Amino acid sequence: MPRLNSDALAWIGHDPAKRALFVRLANGDLWSFDAVPVRVYRAFLSAEDPSEFFEQHVVKVFGGHRLHEPPEGLGGGLHDLA
Repeated sequence: MPRLNSDALAWIGHDPAKRALFVRLANGDLWSFDAVPVRVYRAFLSAEDPSEFFEQHVVKVFGGHRLHEPPEGLGGGLHDLA
């Protein structure tokens, strides 16, 4: 899988069992998005512009909420976007 670059995003992770997407922004904020299918996560990983994909296909579709700590045992792993 090609390395992704983004000034706005630090990493993303997905827990397929919970269908939860986790996104760490470059400013350190951590967000969680519920009911995100694996296909959306995979499309995010392969997006030409991860920041634009995040805004258009994650934030606008799934909403989300800020977390104060990362979840333990993140099933899908983390992918560094920097």
